[in-house]
Amino acid sequence: MRKGTFNMSSEIGSSISELDWEALQQSLDEHGYAKLPRLLSPAACMSSKLEGD
Repeated sequence: MRKGTFNMSSEIGSSISELDWEALQQSLDEHGYAKLPRLLSPAACMSSKLEGD
């Protein structure tokens, strides 16, 4: 990993583990969809874009 880049897998995993899964399931049951909060920071998105170039 280059200096200044993020460990995207770790950031996504941490974000996903912090989700309120019961509330998401309830929203899916009631509405057929559930809105997720931001899973990646803007810096992680930029890092991902740079790695893909």
